Amino acid sequence: MNCHNVFERRIGALIVLSLVSTVMLAASCGGDEEGKVRMSAPDEEIDRIDAKPRRLPDNVLRESQALHVLITVNNAEVEHGVLAQSKAAADSVKDFATQMVTDHGASTERLSALAQQKGITPEANPVSDDLQNDARTAKARLEGLSGEAFDKAYIDGQLAMHAKARSIIDDRVTPTMVDPDLKRSVAELRSAIEGHLLKAEQLWSSLDSDASTGTDGGSSSSGGGGSGWPDGGIRLDGGPGLRDAGGGQRDSGLALPDLDDLLRDR
Repeated sequence: MNCHNVFERRIGALIVLSLVSTVMLAASCGGDEEGKVRMSAPDEEIDRIDAKPRRLPDNVLRESQALHVLITVNNAEVEHGVLAQSKAAADSVKDFATQMVTDHGASTERLSALAQQKGITPEANPVSDDLQNDARTAKARLEGLSGEAFDKAYIDGQLAMHAKARSIIDDRVTPTMVDPDLKRSVAELRSAIEGHLLKAEQLWSSLDSDASTGTDGGSSSSGGGGSGWPDGGIRLDGGPGLRDAGGGQRDSGLALPDLDDLLRDR
């Protein structure tokens, strides 16, 4: 074999090696890109999952339903308050009724204006229907009372209705609110209801104290007094707190039955 043939063979081998190297490099780069895609795919999938709206619990009302519930609560309080303004015997009860008409009437105006502004139509639902029926039944019974009996029955109902409204707001209304304006209005109403409960508790204690010093011998705070509660009265445990009607218990205070039990008992 002469030198010229050897040289040609070496050149051919170098060319083949060069081609093989090029193919391997291209495959390696392609593999890197594919690897990058595979590595980034899980993050993109997570982003898509996070972007999906989270499903609220079944007991939480839609925003339109929640607004209807709140407006129903306000309207019931206004109706009962107007009735108490004309029928209550004690000035303190009349003053409380006036505050209910003012506070809950203003809340209805704010919520209705916000609903219109946000393009939300309040939607009737089983919760607001039940509240409406309870309020109608309670009002019919109040209309048949007068004097001290009316005062005690009205304040009894206020304790139960406000406690029930607070429970519904905490468990079924607040979790669905996203709009900051609506959240603020709900929080304001929740705070007002808490204040109303404390004031109604003080009124109940005052009325019960007056009854206990009456000529008929009155009743102790552990029962009687014509309050109309299923067990004969509201039990005072000696603490300043208020136990609500079905929405969990706070520290010692008034042990409230459920509003449904109250209405059935009357």
